[in-house]
Amino acid sequence: MSNTKHKVKLQVLLASAAAAGVFGLSARPAHADWHEGYLPNSVPDCRYNSHIGGWHDRITSYNRQTGSVEDYGWLEWRYSSRGECNGYQWIRLHIERGIPITQNDWLWMATCRSDGVCIYPGVQAQCLWSQGCRVGGLAWDDAASVLYPGVYDLALFYSPTLQSCASFLSYVTIGSSDIFSYEPLYAYTCG
Repeated sequence: MSNTKHKVKLQVLLASAAAAGVFGLSARPAHADWHEGYLPNSVPDCRYNSHIGGWHDRITSYNRQTGSVEDYGWLEWRYSSRGECNGYQWIRLHIERGIPITQNDWLWMATCRSDGVCIYPGVQAQCLWSQGCRVGGLAWDDAASVLYPGVYDLALFYSPTLQSCASFLSYVTIGSSDIFSYEPLYAYTCG
């Protein structure tokens, strides 16, 4: 057998093995969820992504002292179909006003696929209650962390074919000039 025939036979064997998924080259990579829980900027292919889902998912909380709704910004789902990031989704927060997080250094969310699998990503505040950060009105102050305005990507969640939804698990410290309360932070979005 000549060298040419050996090369052709080897290429056919390699192509057959790849088609069978032997080398992890199947339509769904063998370890597709390897990047789950990591931030999108840690996987180079995730820089190629697009928006999915609604555009009007506001981040709010009800202020019982004033009877008004406090608006902190909005959130959206991002999705990538490129390379190592193929099939991953994540939440992107667009914080327009500082969020006073009640007695926790992190703003937490629950992100769940329609099959019931969930992860709980968070973003750490810049002013930390554990290090003495305080918020307040004219007649009150309380320990709270503050997440400053900006854009924040949360952890990657592998969900190539199932719908995923997210909501907040954190509370905010809000009030009027003389009294405050701890209120849930609201936003619900599906991608």
